[in-house]
Amino acid sequence: NLVNKMWVGVASEDKAELRGCLPKLLLSQHALLPFFIRNKLCKVIVDIGRQDWPMFYHDFFSNTLQLVQSPSLAPLGLVLLKMTSEELVCPREDLSVARKEELKKLLLDQIPTVLNLLT
Repeated sequence: NLVNKMWVGVASEDKAELRGCLPKLLLSQHALLPFFIRNKLCKVIVDIGRQDWPMFYHDFFSNTLQLVQSPSLAPLGLVLLKMTSEELVCPREDLSVARKEELKKLLLDQIPTVLNLLT
């Protein structure tokens, strides 16, 4: 709820800290976490990306693609990629129409790269 409903009011420093520490936590603990917790952590990271990418979370999508390319982390990368595609193509009603269009265009711009990685 913090990300989806109150992210605008969170201090910039706190946002930056969350953008940095949550992916690190996911990478270091993903194999030990129960799937439902791992998936929830992925969802929170994607929700932050939905709000902040690319302006404030420059490496959100490129980090996901790097995971897909890593043999040991590819399953985790695919989970993030799937969630990202779902959330950016059909975002919730809490985003402006302009932001929804921006996200859709940004994701469409990445499709050739994604297809190259997956084939």
